[in-house]
Amino acid sequence: MKFRAIFIASLVAPTVFFTQSFSQRFLCFPSKDLWETAIYASLKCHNVNDDSLWVVAPWGYMMQKACKGQSNIFKDFFEARVFDRATIICGGCDHYERTLPALKKMGITRIFTPSCSPERNHHGIEVVPMLFQPANSTSCGKKNILYSFVGDAKKSKPVRVSIANLKTPRDAIIITRGDFLRAFWGTMTDKEKKERFRREYVDIMSRSRFALCPSGITPITFRLTEAMVAGAIPVLFGPVQLPVGIDWNNIVLRLPEKDIPRIDSIIRSIPADREARMRKACLELAAKMAEDPAYFIRLYFDCRVGNKA
Repeated sequence: MKFRAIFIASLVAPTVFFTQSFSQRFLCFPSKDLWETAIYASLKCHNVNDDSLWVVAPWGYMMQKACKGQSNIFKDFFEARVFDRATIICGGCDHYERTLPALKKMGITRIFTPSCSPERNHHGIEVVPMLFQPANSTSCGKKNILYSFVGDAKKSKPVRVSIANLKTPRDAIIITRGDFLRAFWGTMTDKEKKERFRREYVDIMSRSRFALCPSGITPITFRLTEAMVAGAIPVLFGPVQLPVGIDWNNIVLRLPEKDIPRIDSIIRSIPADREARMRKACLELAAKMAEDPAYFIRLYFDCRVGNKA
């Protein structure tokens, strides 16, 4: 198994990319802040039926830096043949598609990511859809909002612009903010405003019967998982690829983007018993994710074994 020590800069301080021995199946970038950390920890504790090398690192952050030319260290890292048959988990990244050739050159053969899209050229890498772990502590509350969306309405995302332009009735909420990403993931320095935004988002999600979940930086966003935790049935738009092994038709509502202007009548036409079943399925799946952060990855390998049998 090919490996050499690579020094990379974390968000806080320089650290070393390391492994205990070449026989180990996990190379670890030590960070408590990665949303992927819980997934890797679960995989290490409960083995999966796979013999590739799993590489733990802040891949999204590294891709951003490498593509923006902000670090020669990252550039050297991505241009080196470092691994042999390696698997990674990668979250959101503006430059995801641009970095796939570099990842392939490094020896990455499989990626679990919310960035998976049927339209993208994956350059021979096996790209498997997965969900983010929830970033906000949503919960299932009294359902007095028919549907909601609280987020950024990016001009580059027509689906979000269409949602922002909806005329919503009194029992629905659409709130769009240009500084939404800065408040949740970025550089907003007003801590009081940042916390107010977060509380508003969590409160509205917990009271929503349905949550509109358009694509963002990634086709699958944090909002999808957080909606399920809140018992808000996710509404997806367009050809979003979801993890295998799940009956998603009983969990999410899929609509073509052209139907966004009719979304109010479509949601109101859903029978109460179907809505109740979907909410129950959402909460059950969210509970499985909470119990085992690597649930979808394990399910993927179980399905592969089943298909080979």
